[in-house]
Amino acid sequence: MNLVRALTAAKTEKAAKIAADTEIQRISSIFLSKKALQQARLRRLTVLRHYLSRDLVCNKKYEKSLLYLRFHPGSYFPSARNEIEEFAHLFALSKTAEESERLAKSELNHIYRTVMGKPRGTRREIEKARVASGDEARKLSTVKTLLSFRRAALRSLLGEEIALASRGTPYTRGYLALTLEKSEYQQLRHHTEDIVDLRRENQTHVRRTNTYLLHAIELTRSEDSMRIISGLLALTGRRPIEVASTGIISALNGDGGDYCVIFEGQAKTKGRDGTMHDVPFAIPVLCAPHVVLEAWRRLRSSNRGRQIAEMPPRMFNTRLGTTLGYIVGSEFSSHLLGKTKAQPKDLRGVYAEICNQIYNGDGLVGRRIMDNGLYYSRILGHGAHSGQVSDAYKAFVLDDLPATPDPRPLPTLTKRRPKPPPMHGLSKLGLPHARTKQARA
Repeated sequence: MNLVRALTAAKTEKAAKIAADTEIQRISSIFLSKKALQQARLRRLTVLRHYLSRDLVCNKKYEKSLLYLRFHPGSYFPSARNEIEEFAHLFALSKTAEESERLAKSELNHIYRTVMGKPRGTRREIEKARVASGDEARKLSTVKTLLSFRRAALRSLLGEEIALASRGTPYTRGYLALTLEKSEYQQLRHHTEDIVDLRRENQTHVRRTNTYLLHAIELTRSEDSMRIISGLLALTGRRPIEVASTGIISALNGDGGDYCVIFEGQAKTKGRDGTMHDVPFAIPVLCAPHVVLEAWRRLRSSNRGRQIAEMPPRMFNTRLGTTLGYIVGSEFSSHLLGKTKAQPKDLRGVYAEICNQIYNGDGLVGRRIMDNGLYYSRILGHGAHSGQVSDAYKAFVLDDLPATPDPRPLPTLTKRRPKPPPMHGLSKLGLPHARTKQARA
């Protein structure tokens, strides 16, 4: 309230800036940690929004004091959820296109400065600049991600129509300003292509593939949810968040049911047309389908599994990403020759190459059902026009095959499906032996 009275009583922009500076210095002496200072600062912004309403963003008198409170260098964390929410609420106060664009450009410039460590140049300077190193490219990618978070928050708060220029809302110009320049997106694409080319030139060899899969099956039989997730990553080729939270699998009855399951819940689609968003499709599994279905059921029905499934993607990555990386590294690194430590995303590439060699045809003989890139795209759920995305996974070479190649077309889902054919090859891996069944009987 003291800050509200001080800003209201200020006659000039300079006096308002001094009032804001005095308040920041006062709370800085009280809250020693940056996180506590950030929370105190955001609380004051919330109070100002309540009492000053849109005067806070449209009155020139408050412009500098608002910027100082919003982007205080000692306590501004652009990736924090409360920072994103505060920006969205401030943005909602703007009533003209000019105000929304000014807020958006200010947000973009301060995110860029905080992450990149340098001020953002003019459009001409940006077009001439080039990404100097991999570290700089990663930072620019972080800026891109943070802007994406803010656009998502704005759509959630103000409605999807703000992204449509044809609607002519006062928020549209500001929303569209929350993006990088085309030249920056192009630089990021070129950097990604260079990384993909480098990975494909220096491919990782996968050895003892049968032991690799048997080890993954043993992990799915663990009592620890994170180990079950690790095993399912290797056997199904799904992303960690798909196995842990968003994905659903079910048995496939009919052609292909001896080696495939039905998967639904593809991540990273953003709900776009032409993707596998909310579309069930058949995926091969690298063991008996029963093993994967049972492990998935145990994961979802356990108390810990249900807690993990309720986590949003960012929370899952923050809280459990390191644990999952440690398990995958300790369990699978010995099978990857040329990598010091296996990562969860590596299991997706290994899965795709094993499926390609076993079910898409024998590369030695040259029998292929479909092009390798197209097959990768189909089984990984990348949807249409995603061949370049699938190329990023072509970084692995199998030193041996876990089973005899068994080329067959991917099954398509139909309403009525006949009885599946007898299981053989990889589709029997992990099932109890007949001798064990007789002993149990």
